[in-house]
Amino acid sequence: MAQLSIQKEFLDKMSHKSLSILGIIAPITYIITVILGGAITIDYSHSVQAISELTATGSQHKPLLDILFSAYNIMLMGFGAGLLQFVNGKPSPQLIGKAGSWCLILIGVMGLSTNLFFPMDPRGVSPTLIGNIHLVLAGLLSLGTILTTLFIGVWFLQQPGDKKFGTITFIACAVIVITGGLAAAAAASASPIMGILQRMTIGVFMLWILILGIKLISFSKHKITS
Repeated sequence: MAQLSIQKEFLDKMSHKSLSILGIIAPITYIITVILGGAITIDYSHSVQAISELTATGSQHKPLLDILFSAYNIMLMGFGAGLLQFVNGKPSPQLIGKAGSWCLILIGVMGLSTNLFFPMDPRGVSPTLIGNIHLVLAGLLSLGTILTTLFIGVWFLQQPGDKKFGTITFIACAVIVITGGLAAAAAASASPIMGILQRMTIGVFMLWILILGIKLISFSKHKITS
């Protein structure tokens, strides 16, 4: 029985490590997809246009980019599950950490649904129901990124030895709120720098996920070798 318990613990740690690695692969996949999409889409401008326009209804390379963005969202869900495991393995209070983990999983679910079922309307066309749903989901995704970083930041501040990362997470949350608000205002006024502001917001979130993924992998290595 003791041998089985050790084997189960080892497999659990390896599973956690595998899910944590997704925290590195997912943001890299997203960034590569955006760069690739901009490179192969004729007359696309990263500074002016939204990322969602790469996969808007009828866009040039929608099937390929949908696959890549879907892969990112699926990996994000997996990483959220790994984060949930990490939270459950730490001392209480766990509730706010679990809330942040589930927010991250839901971001992946909503992102996947947005890409596959509710693409953005192309520029210059009359709004459609699907396009309007896309805007609602985009707003929920923005709220989700704020809540994820806020909840996880609070949770890390409550963990011994993890207060530094909690502070980093709060800084990321503040930047996301500020640049996200500016991006929304820029979109409403058709500003030529809307794309830049949106990429600043998403870029900070991607960087935060990457750093968190590295942190969780370090935790896994320590637990496996201990």
